[in-house]
Amino acid sequence: MRNHLKVVFCILAGAFMIAIFSWGMDAVGKKNEKPSGTPTPTMITPAVTAPGVTTITPKPEKTPTEAPTPTEAPKPTPDPYHLEDGRLSADGAVRKLSGISADLLGLPKDITAYKTEVDDWTTVVDAMDCYCVNVLSEEGYLAGIFYISQDGSRVYSLSEEGNFNLIKKE
Repeated sequence: MRNHLKVVFCILAGAFMIAIFSWGMDAVGKKNEKPSGTPTPTMITPAVTAPGVTTITPKPEKTPTEAPTPTEAPKPTPDPYHLEDGRLSADGAVRKLSGISADLLGLPKDITAYKTEVDDWTTVVDAMDCYCVNVLSEEGYLAGIFYISQDGSRVYSLSEEGNFNLIKKE
């Protein structure tokens, strides 16, 4: 039984050696092909200066020409009022609301006199995702609730009865 294992081991070792040898021969046969990015080694050639005296002189290396690195365009400054896909951000919704007169919003004072809070979620109004902006007085009382579509085209107010009233359409 042990002799059989030795024979099997020798056969496997021989097959492994043949595979390594043939791989090495393939590498030698492809000596003109160099993988990209691999540095070229310095070749040393003997130079004879006097009879019987040999000095080794390094062969000058060719410096590979490097491809110019592409310059990246400067990244635009992020717009706090819009998301990457062009929709309004929550800050953009508040900004949109601040561009509407107090009379049209139904508020006694300009919107800048109030504190605004935007819900963390959107609400669907007339099949459009909208930001809900709660407008609070200095004392913390609710002065109004407004919905601004994410594309910025519509502004709604929420009536005391729970109806959405279109204030502005662009």
